[in-house]
Amino acid sequence: RVVADAWCASFVVKKDGRDAELTDGVFRDVALRRDAVDAGLLERVERLARGCGFFHWHIEFPTVFGRENAGFDVIVGNPPFQNQLSSSTATDAGTTQLHRVLSGGVVSRYADVSTRFLARSLSLCRRGGWVGLVLPMSVLSASDALTTRRYAAREASISSVWLATEHVFAGASVYACA
Repeated sequence: RVVADAWCASFVVKKDGRDAELTDGVFRDVALRRDAVDAGLLERVERLARGCGFFHWHIEFPTVFGRENAGFDVIVGNPPFQNQLSSSTATDAGTTQLHRVLSGGVVSRYADVSTRFLARSLSLCRRGGWVGLVLPMSVLSASDALTTRRYAAREASISSVWLATEHVFAGASVYACA
C-alpha cells in the first residue's frame, strides 16, 4: 500500500519546498528498497494518503483486478457534475496530472469532473463489461470532453443512450444523459 500511496503523493503534493522531495523518484525508491527511504518522508506520504483519501482499486478489490480480463463486470453511477461553463470545473495542476496519468492522457484540466468518472469507469470495467452513468449532456459535445469521447469510442461500444428533454435534478440547470 505504501508504494501506491507514494505514487499518488508524488502527484498531489504541493512542490513548495517542504515536500519538494516527494517525487516519482520516491515512489521508485519505496518500490525497490523501502528501508532506504527516510522515515520522515514515509510519514509524510502516509499523512497525505490519510488526508487525501488515496484509494487503490487493485488493493481493495484483489480478486477483481488479479484475474484474467481484470475489472468489474458492471459499473453504474451518477457522478457529480457541474455547469461546464463554470470556472470551478478547472482543477489544480497536480490533480489534473494524476487524472491524466490514470486515464492515459484522456482528461482535460477544464473538462467537467464527470468526464473523469467516465474515463475511470471505462478503465475499471473488464472487456465485455457494462458501464452506465448519468452524465451532463455536455459530455456529448463540449470540446473539453473530446478526448474522453474518443477514448470511450476506442475502448467501448454504446448499446443505448438516453437524453433528457427537461431538467431531471431539482435546482440544476444542466441537462442529463445516460
